[in-house]
Amino acid sequence: MKIINIGEVVSEGARSGTLHSSDDLWDVKLGNPQIPCLQRRGPHPEHLFAGAYAACFHSAVLQAAERLKLNPSDSKVRVRVHLLEDSLEAWHLRVEVEGILPDLTSAETLRLLQEAHRTCPYSRALRGEATVDLVAA
Repeated sequence: MKIINIGEVVSEGARSGTLHSSDDLWDVKLGNPQIPCLQRRGPHPEHLFAGAYAACFHSAVLQAAERLKLNPSDSKVRVRVHLLEDSLEAWHLRVEVEGILPDLTSAETLRLLQEAHRTCPYSRALRGEATVDLVAA
């Protein structure tokens, strides 16, 4: 496989800390909805994941539209990421992806979203197809 891009971020302080990109393009102070004094400090990890997923999925929608000869002008993609905890205190994610495609019928929108979901790397990763390499530094 050919590497297209690499994103590298360092976390300090976990969910209540900061994130810093290795290319110095951004430093983010995280907010934490579970800690009242940190709720509004900044985005939480689910915001960041939702944003990355939405941007990537939207690109996949536009590529799929070309293949399917559809015109999704004024398209938007909304992603909601839910952090869940089960009875064994293990955490899980549930993701909702909503296509807002005003110029398409419901059937066309669903077909386009299904095609985008097939090719989007974030969707593929959530299906368990991602490779995760663990490295001890």
